[in-house]
Amino acid sequence: MSLKLAAIVPHPPILIPSIGKENILRLEKTKNSYSKIEEYLAAEKIETIVIVSSHGPIRPDTWSINLAPEFEINFEEFGDFSAKLNLGGDLELAQNIREKLIEHHQVQAISQPTLDHGCGVPLYSLLANQKNIEVVPLYIAHAGLLANFNLGKIIGAQIEKGRKKIAVLASGDLSHTLEKKSPAGFSPRAAKFDQRIIELLQNKSVIDFLNLDENLIAEAKPCGLSAIAMLLGILGNTGYDIASTAYESPFGVGYLSMIFKPLPN
Repeated sequence: MSLKLAAIVPHPPILIPSIGKENILRLEKTKNSYSKIEEYLAAEKIETIVIVSSHGPIRPDTWSINLAPEFEINFEEFGDFSAKLNLGGDLELAQNIREKLIEHHQVQAISQPTLDHGCGVPLYSLLANQKNIEVVPLYIAHAGLLANFNLGKIIGAQIEKGRKKIAVLASGDLSHTLEKKSPAGFSPRAAKFDQRIIELLQNKSVIDFLNLDENLIAEAKPCGLSAIAMLLGILGNTGYDIASTAYESPFGVGYLSMIFKPLPN
């Protein structure tokens, strides 16, 4: 089995020490979850991370796969010019995934060496001390949860054909309307929405997740649901246990971290 680890990871730029500074102290649960994932990466001897981003080159009905041979992570758009990281791309796996996907879906191949913060924050947080791990960045399409889930099933089947030890990360945040200070306004239903998401994931209620109320989604304004749907599709090729769950929202945005351990076939 090639898939050894999967996780949902939030991507607040303030998670980067040189950006967040003292605010990182308010992200203790998220930081602890990242530390656990980093330990799993080392223990499982992960060779490649496939990361699904909810930012970057997003289109309504076209998914993207980044085929750059090398990647740079920086946070200059957030005013930080000190935190940087260079990583290699897994071109073999990326090409194999692309060739399979274009048989069924609209998929564009791109070559963008500089990664968006949806990829950059998780990868910088996890790989600063494990730079030998290669990456394959994927980008969702705004085509609905089911469409992203079905794409994930194809990707998962392709991952299982490989020889390398793979981890998959779904990068995204939950509600952006939890408080009056939230960046997208306030919804009194957003907090219950986030708890519903966590409950569905913990209970492995995939069908209910894929059929979430679109009006409520629009009200809560999460950015990570499609990435999570794709991750669930990837995991749909194998059984899995949930190793840990953490949630916090100190800045009016819901940050969910969840680690999945695929079961041996």
